[in-house]
Order: sequence, then structure tokens, then C-alpha cells
Amino acid sequence: MKIFVFEYATAVNDKNFIIEGRAMRNLMIYGLKKEGINTSAINNNSHHLYEKILKNVYNSDNTILIAPNYELLEISNFLNRHDIFNKVLISPIDSLNKTLNKFSLYKELKGRISMPKTTKFPNLTDFPVIIKPIYGTGCESIYVFKDNECYERFVKSGKQKFNENFIVQEFIDGIHTSVCLFAGKEVYPVSLNGQYINFDKVKVSYDGGVVPFQAKENIKSNIKSKIFEYSKLACMHLDLKGYIGIDFVIDTKNEKFI
Repeated sequence: MKIFVFEYATAVNDKNFIIEGRAMRNLMIYGLKKEGINTSAINNNSHHLYEKILKNVYNSDNTILIAPNYELLEISNFLNRHDIFNKVLISPIDSLNKTLNKFSLYKELKGRISMPKTTKFPNLTDFPVIIKPIYGTGCESIYVFKDNECYERFVKSGKQKFNENFIVQEFIDGIHTSVCLFAGKEVYPVSLNGQYINFDKVKVSYDGGVVPFQAKENIKSNIKSKIFEYSKLACMHLDLKGYIGIDFVIDTKNEKFI
């Protein structure tokens, strides 16, 4: 058997995410090879990318895709036009669409897993808050405000305009992590990973991650188990398939996670 493992950042040489992406891809390839399964991949070459993806899919028995939501949806639509979805372990397009809209995703999962209070902009009441676009990845256009004075001062600067396309969330100060899962007929958490999130005054940026998690902070084993449980519940409820990543924040008291 031969499996094509595609990881987006490694394939297109995205310098912002390639280290973390390569670690996720290599973790998957290592596990497959331990089971005696041959693998193929695309390295640092975005030239004619979709044609190369298609060729590898055709030449493999099965395919695992690892990519951000938007890119994954585009690749899914491309492969769907070639009628080879039966060779690709990937979420249904309807399931992928559910993950794109952060507010819809919040409403979908609210009450099922622990999540911060989330409303549509401009509902600013309880500070500190974090404001983020409904659509977007990689900490794009995300800002945190400790109080109303800080928020008003930033708005007057004109650096960013907020509108109905943003959400407002309760800010959780804690340890930033993510969970990688492999979802088919069953859902298996693969690793708990660390994320480097930078807070420069009010601007939030993503500075990469570590796979698996290696942190000085002590995360209780029951918290890690609960995070794995929540990630499985989210995957099953949304009918996600393939290689999945879900972000979590564990508060500094090791008691609350989202």
C-alpha cells in the first residue's frame, strides 16, 4: 500500500508555517512507515501544485491532506471535479464550510465543549476582550483590549476598522495549544502541540508552534485528557475526516480550556 501525505506549508515552502507543517507531516509519515506503509509527499515546490497533487493521488492507494481551512476547501473542490474523492481521506465539503465561519462554529459547538463567551461585533461589554474576523486564519487581524479606554484609543488611531464581519470573544489568558487528530471511522488524537502567540500591545500574531508540546508549564494529565475528549467530540459532531487541527487555550490556573 502507498499513501500520499500532502502538507500545504511544506509543499509551497511557506516560511511562516513550514517548521510546524513539516513536523506534522513527518509525524504522520513516521507512523505510517512503522506500519510498513510506503508514502509519497511534495516538498518545497508550488509550481503546478494542483497538477502534482492530482498525479500523486492517482499514483497512491489513499491520500491524507494537511492544510489550512481555505486551502483545504480549494483542494477539495479541485479533487471533487476529478471524481477521485474515494481515494482521499478528507472532510465532506459541507463540514469544511462549517469550520470557516467562526461565529457559526461557535453556535454549532456551544454547550458541547468549553468555549469563551462569543458575540457579534459591536457587542463590547465585559473586558478584556479579543476581536477577530469571522473568516480568517493564522491570527489575521486579531486584537485584544484590556478595557474600553484601550479600545477607544485604538479605534481613533484608524489602524483597523471593525464591522459586522468581526466577532468579540471573552479573552482567556493562558497556555496556547492545539490538538492534531486523525479522523476516519474512529477519531484518534495524535498529539498535543504548543503554539507561540505574540501579544504586541493590542495586536495578536502567530509565531509558529512545536509538535508535540514541550513546555515549562505543567499541564495536568486530566486536563490533557479532557482536551483530547473535547477535540474528539468536535470532530464527530462536525463530521470532520482526515488530519484535523483544533486550537485550545488552557488558563494559567490549569482549570479552564476552550
